[in-house]
Amino acid sequence: MILRWLDKISGAGFWLSAAGVCVVTMLITLDVVLRLLGHPILGSYEVISIVMTVIVFASFAYGQREKRHIHVTMFIRRLPAAARLAVFGVTSLLSTGVVGYVAYSAFAQAGSMVGSGGATGVLEIPLYPFYYLEGVALALFTLVLLVDAAKAFLGIRDEDLAHEIMKYWD
Repeated sequence: MILRWLDKISGAGFWLSAAGVCVVTMLITLDVVLRLLGHPILGSYEVISIVMTVIVFASFAYGQREKRHIHVTMFIRRLPAAARLAVFGVTSLLSTGVVGYVAYSAFAQAGSMVGSGGATGVLEIPLYPFYYLEGVALALFTLVLLVDAAKAFLGIRDEDLAHEIMKYWD
């Protein structure tokens, strides 16, 4: 149940990121053309910067679910399967803690921006919604990492699960 939910939500993040790439591409192209004609788009840099943060953070959970992130296995390659899974589980837990803390910090920063009225310089776009989006995206990434850690520890005793996890490491 939770795995299906994580798949759907992280898939939505993928589509949000893909849409953001299209928006950034069109905005940059239009800005360059209009700049050549002497009429640049006011605040295009700000909009592109904000959309880029959405592209990056919204894609993390999807990348993790689809095993698209890099796994450096050269140090554990010679260990027995159970030890490799244990190391992967521990590093996944450490990653969960770090990403969870960054998610917490994003929410704290969003609250700070609400209080201070933080906005972009030219278009005065409020920044707090994007910090909240960052926090939500990183919280989702944290959950995906936690599931991966649990799978790694369960894989120590389940050969099929162990094979499923380790097939992406080569």
